[in-house]
Amino acid sequence: MPSDPSSADSSQSADTALGAEQIEAMIPHRPPMRLLDEVVEMTESTLHARKTFAEDDFFVQGHFPGYPLVPGVIQCECCLQAGAILLREHTPEVGEFVPVATRMDSVKFKNMV
Repeated sequence: MPSDPSSADSSQSADTALGAEQIEAMIPHRPPMRLLDEVVEMTESTLHARKTFAEDDFFVQGHFPGYPLVPGVIQCECCLQAGAILLREHTPEVGEFVPVATRMDSVKFKNMV
């Protein structure tokens, strides 16, 4: 595994911990709502995933025309999908259940993406 996820090739390679098919085997999300492109590296306590955003992503098309921004809720969903994969992989008591967030309090976004 590469120690720096940003240094890895964006396509699935031998260094990729999980590609799209493996991600879909672990969480029920499917395109366009399977937001993670790949899991680059995973340990028992951390997961480094990659999502490449594009101007034609459905959530960017109208947010905002001429000045595309990834909505904060989409950024949160990326993190939650990564967390669900980590829990499924390293928490046996989760079993076949998919961890679901039901609320988020005091979320603040400090920069635009």
